[in-house]
Amino acid sequence: MPPIRGSVGHIRAQLDAGTLIGEMEKRFVYEAGHSPGASERNSWASSLDVLTADLHEAGLADVEMLLEHRLPLTSKRADFILCGANPRTGKPFSSGH
Repeated sequence: MPPIRGSVGHIRAQLDAGTLIGEMEKRFVYEAGHSPGASERNSWASSLDVLTADLHEAGLADVEMLLEHRLPLTSKRADFILCGANPRTGKPFSSGH
């Protein structure tokens, strides 16, 4: 199953609408074979709230994000990856968390 992907603004809208964490949980079950714990769901909600607010405030609402991306040939996941280029500088994003 592909990771959740969308602009920072779209991810933020899903978070505000209350649909994002449920979609993340569904994908987690598909990948891991079990439901995430309450602490994982709470961590997603609080960290994505801060992250998307900060990115939006920085003028990056249109930048593409991948959430909980499973890294190839491993069981590890990247919490988020920013895709594309910074709209102000034109420089590509090269790191996630």
